[in-house]
Amino acid sequence: MRQCRLIPFLMLLAPLVMPGAEQPTLSLDEAVAQTLHGSLVVASARAGVAGARAQEVTAGYGPNPSLSLGAEQFDLSKPNNYLGSDSGDGANRTYTIRIDQQIELGGKRGLRMRTAKVQRRAAEAQVDEARRQQVAAVSQVFVAGLLARDNLRLAEENVSLDDGTERVVRTQVEGGHRPQADLISFAVGRLQTRQEATAARLAYDQARSDLLTLLGSEPGPTVPELIGDLETPAAPVQAGDDTTAIARRGDVIVARLLADAADDGVDLARAQRTIDPTVGVEYQRIGGTNTAGLTATMSLPMWNNHAGDIDQADASRIQAELQWHLIVRQVRSDVEKAYQGMRAGRAQLDLYGPEMMDKVNQLLQIVSHSYQEGATSLLELMDARRAYNQVHLAANQVRYEYRLAAIKLDLALGT
Repeated sequence: MRQCRLIPFLMLLAPLVMPGAEQPTLSLDEAVAQTLHGSLVVASARAGVAGARAQEVTAGYGPNPSLSLGAEQFDLSKPNNYLGSDSGDGANRTYTIRIDQQIELGGKRGLRMRTAKVQRRAAEAQVDEARRQQVAAVSQVFVAGLLARDNLRLAEENVSLDDGTERVVRTQVEGGHRPQADLISFAVGRLQTRQEATAARLAYDQARSDLLTLLGSEPGPTVPELIGDLETPAAPVQAGDDTTAIARRGDVIVARLLADAADDGVDLARAQRTIDPTVGVEYQRIGGTNTAGLTATMSLPMWNNHAGDIDQADASRIQAELQWHLIVRQVRSDVEKAYQGMRAGRAQLDLYGPEMMDKVNQLLQIVSHSYQEGATSLLELMDARRAYNQVHLAANQVRYEYRLAAIKLDLALGT
């Protein structure tokens, strides 16, 4: 596992611009650490955990008792008389204090707590899933930036090669060994090289801007230089194994937990059919007499037996279970495609090994030397230069795609 160094974000992305100040740099480890530290997506998932914990606490509460206070049978013809004694009339002042408590039956509280606990675990798994997705997103954008940087370096190298080649052509023309048309043709041809260098610079700047945006910062006056390379160890790729991914990936865990919570929801809906009685104790003062009593009330399931609630909960359970199966199927597909991408990338990488790159470099050197000796034409020299550029661009792309395939394999496996 990489060791990430968490450096202050402001110092990383907006350093003080001073004469002679070094260009700030940004590595993949630092980018990953920064996105995990400041990602709004991850922060939102963590807030969801806090909410789920609060719901878990709430689920454990039982019904609150209720207090009733009453003062009845005031004689409107004599409102100020006999406030606390027997009036001798048919209507006596009556004062009531009653406390009622609903008693939950059918295991409703336990089912609520169990469901809330599973939902809290799902929220925690969602944080891991958010982290996994953010790491993959940052990694993909970062390596795209490395590709743009390497292509820029190649374009700048081509500009330098053009400078050297132009001196050779000029010397040949001025010495009378080559026609003036060679110098003019080369000057026109190098416009494309300069255009490619400008486009490569723009692509690299935009790639870094995309990365900084993903990290949550607007590009400042000094944009960090990306450090690292596209090289990825070309290890043998075996057949895909999705067992670990199914057990590890956050989206699978979340889907499984939500399916379990939906299953508990069906039990909770069925438990609503159990009638919860409400019992109470009562004190009354009627006229001059103090009395006490007990009360009991309960609902009669004449019109609503919660059949609709049960059917709705069962439909939610089926949906959650199907969603879990769909995600498992998607995981298997992701793993298989990731391994296929690695195998294809490995095959492409083998085509652009050190031996091939040495041959391309040697070809350019041979043709350049032959041109100086007058043995080849300018057209052949330019063809060799184009082949050199195309092979190196293709090699950069192949290294990028293999690196990207490795990231996608980590994402598919949930590592």
